[in-house]
Amino acid sequence: MNHFELKDFLSKLIIFDENELLDIINLLQYNFDPESLKITDKKIKSRFNNTETGISNSKSLSKQDARIYKYYLNRYTIFSKLQTNKSCCLYMTDELWYSVTPEDISLFIADYIYSCLLNSKKDLNKTIIIDCCCGGGGNTIQFAKKFPNCIGVDNNIEHLYCTYKNSELYNVQDRVLLKYGDWFKKEDDLLNLLNQTGNCVGCVFSSPPWGGPEYLLSEYYDLEKNLNGFGGGLTNILMSFKKFSKNIVLFLPKNSNLVQLSEITEKVFDKDTRCRIIYVKSNGYLKGLLCMWGEDIVF
Repeated sequence: MNHFELKDFLSKLIIFDENELLDIINLLQYNFDPESLKITDKKIKSRFNNTETGISNSKSLSKQDARIYKYYLNRYTIFSKLQTNKSCCLYMTDELWYSVTPEDISLFIADYIYSCLLNSKKDLNKTIIIDCCCGGGGNTIQFAKKFPNCIGVDNNIEHLYCTYKNSELYNVQDRVLLKYGDWFKKEDDLLNLLNQTGNCVGCVFSSPPWGGPEYLLSEYYDLEKNLNGFGGGLTNILMSFKKFSKNIVLFLPKNSNLVQLSEITEKVFDKDTRCRIIYVKSNGYLKGLLCMWGEDIVF
């Protein structure tokens, strides 16, 4: 990464002290290759198509490529810019192929939260939306189209860089700030900073890591055990998020254990708190559950 790219990226990061800044600079300079993240439609087709026949065949692919092959086939649903602008350049890691929320779903989520907060008569110019586990920026971008202040948080510097570059492609980079690091280690500092700004966190959104495509191997998705990789499970996630806002929205697996979800809701909030669930479909297929808490979005 050259000096100018480094400076531009750092200008979008929320950094609390000099030691954190130095750690990030060292990470970017010595363990980071932005060119490897650059994706064009032509580059994608070259990777997945048989070079002799020009035909895609999952059986001829490497194990890793075969794992994400079906996401390649649906690439235009993840970021429509790949279809509408063939010369555009996106930024993705292999993990993001199956982690980024499809664009029609992220658009629906952003529209829904915006409508709810608009009805609550909040000053949306002073309202911040936090996207925790922002990944490649699919949800962050759609939030930034609606809200002037969005914060994307991720503990993977490559993913954060992808959000930064993809937000540029969608021309919303001026509405997005980014925070690198473990959410649960940075939450207190971030909360103190936000309290000092006088702005209100209108909603905390997260599509936490589900564990890859293997999440479907179980009949019921355990919201404590299987989300343990991020925050130790759903209880800890909700306990943390409610420090920032009473309005919380999570995009969770379609096979989530609803009995467990009800029990966790009562434990974290109280027996009178409702969790609203929307079953989210795309092209006729159930993709996940939109789970919501908070008086502004549950009515």
